[in-house]
Amino acid sequence: MGPGSDEVEDIRRQIDESREHLGESVGALAYKADLKNRGKEAIDDKKEAIMEKVDALKSKVTGDGGVGETVKSKLPDGDAVKAKLPSGEDVSEKVVTLKSKLPDGVGDAAARIGVAPGAEVVVSRSPE
Repeated sequence: MGPGSDEVEDIRRQIDESREHLGESVGALAYKADLKNRGKEAIDDKKEAIMEKVDALKSKVTGDGGVGETVKSKLPDGDAVKAKLPSGEDVSEKVVTLKSKLPDGVGDAAARIGVAPGAEVVVSRSPE
């Protein structure tokens, strides 16, 4: 082969390189021009990042040694709380005892303002 064939081969190689670069450039321009799909990709990326953060927080709250377990371990057992509460009969007796110690609220208030028992009391509001 003559000295001209090296030049031709070099030109062909340059053409192939130029085609590759041109194809990459066209692909990049097409991607930049496709705003709709780029926007969807950005939203999907943000959604994925947020969901990862939510999952991480969930695992902190409900996972082993998380906040939920810490709080749960500090609370007393339900049966222990029930054992400390008085029975229904004890509560009823205490209510009756307390009621007997309290003055008759209506009668006491009426006597203090000078209203006879059984008298009709009219309450009116002053205009604002």
